[in-house]
Amino acid sequence: MSNIMTLIYREFFSKIKSKFFIIGTFLGPLFMLIISVAPVYFMKTSQSDIALGFVDNTGVLESKIKDSLLDDKKSEKYKISFIDPKDYISNEEKYRKKIETKEYFAIINIPKNVFNSSKFEYLSASLSNIEFISTISGKISSIVSKVRLQDYGLDPDKVSELTKKLNVITLKIGKDGSKSTEKVGKDFITAYFFVIILYMTTVLYSNSILTGVLEEKTSKVLEVLLSSCTSFQLMMGKLFGVGSVGLFQFTIWTILGGGSFLYLKSAFPEFKGLINLEISIFLYFILFFVTGFFQYATLFLAAGSLCSNQEDARQLATPVTFLIVAVFILSFNAMNNPGSDSVRIMSFIPFFTPMMMFVRITVASPELWEIILSLVINIVAIFFFIYITSKIYRVGILMYGKRPTFKEVINWMKYS
Repeated sequence: MSNIMTLIYREFFSKIKSKFFIIGTFLGPLFMLIISVAPVYFMKTSQSDIALGFVDNTGVLESKIKDSLLDDKKSEKYKISFIDPKDYISNEEKYRKKIETKEYFAIINIPKNVFNSSKFEYLSASLSNIEFISTISGKISSIVSKVRLQDYGLDPDKVSELTKKLNVITLKIGKDGSKSTEKVGKDFITAYFFVIILYMTTVLYSNSILTGVLEEKTSKVLEVLLSSCTSFQLMMGKLFGVGSVGLFQFTIWTILGGGSFLYLKSAFPEFKGLINLEISIFLYFILFFVTGFFQYATLFLAAGSLCSNQEDARQLATPVTFLIVAVFILSFNAMNNPGSDSVRIMSFIPFFTPMMMFVRITVASPELWEIILSLVINIVAIFFFIYITSKIYRVGILMYGKRPTFKEVINWMKYS
């Protein structure tokens, strides 16, 4: 046991003193902060002072367009001007160049027969801003509909009041039957955020195991280490050492992330209630990171022990990487339907559990016995994987040259 602790100590401090760890630890939260703040920031600033030119061929919509856009709470984003229809027809090329030179972000050409044709033109240098185009289209459609209603002798305001969209109050039912008001999509965003971190860190630290074993094997450090400890002690020291580095990094990220989130809530009210950062979420995250790490790390460790060069190691690690990616993709599908039988079954299967059960906990609140059962199954699986891997590792780390065949590896597991 003392040898294992010494090896854990060596692995832990060699990793946290590296430049890669220091840069990743402090730039990681900064990166997450940027990708979290950027969408809100750009939503606030990307459409500021948008110059829109309207060509009203009907002659009756100008005042209504002004009222519609100026009544908008985001009206400061629009710089509206109206173009004379005759001038536009005779100088259409000139106005197209004004779009190219960014004098106009877009020109909206409303034909005279818009009330019958239900069509108008939107001219812009870029059509990638689908949300903005949809907003303008919705406003023009609403204005045209009101004019149509007036032509039929109906009061548009009364019709609008009677057909007003209902506001839905979303209530989440807890395990104890309690109700709590919660924003739509909050659980989804929380699951999305943590699953990405779970995926990235599992891949990162599992690959660290692979490269670590390969480096020790190719640099002949392995023989020196094996002179003072057994192969099993060396394997366990590496697994727990790298795993403890991950937990240490998560602790720092939690502190930095918590402070960043408090800042975001005060600086950007849009973030209030956007993500669920309860202590239980963090605890489950740590728990499933540990189970996922040990499952995948044992496979990467076995792959590293079987190889003598980087090329062979990458080839052996590719199926394991594909497995992680497949589970990662499936976990996103699980967010949309966490209560399905397939998701529920996969949440108990080793390798699938860490992400699948975490998604269910975040989005669907499964029963406590289901969580405990999945953890018990996966802990048993981890001990089994360590047992099998230790047999491969014991022989593989001392072999160089030609990569062993699948049949040879099976024999190691049977007889070593």
